[in-house]
Amino acid sequence: MLAEARALQRARDIRAYVGEMKALSASLNPPIPKDVLIAWEQWAMAQADRIDPVLSRRFLDNDHLLS
Repeated sequence: MLAEARALQRARDIRAYVGEMKALSASLNPPIPKDVLIAWEQWAMAQADRIDPVLSRRFLDNDHLLS
């Protein structure tokens, strides 16, 4: 259960990081090209979704649910 809690927090951290990068990228000189930023965002969000125990429903696979 603690590993799942850590994984959920990591997924939330990644999503927050993506949001901050999107907000800050416009102020960079030179700015990050939009297509590059979109590709990175899609990759990063896919990583967050992959480790999210809620989206994967991995939290339901615990042995304590079977007893």
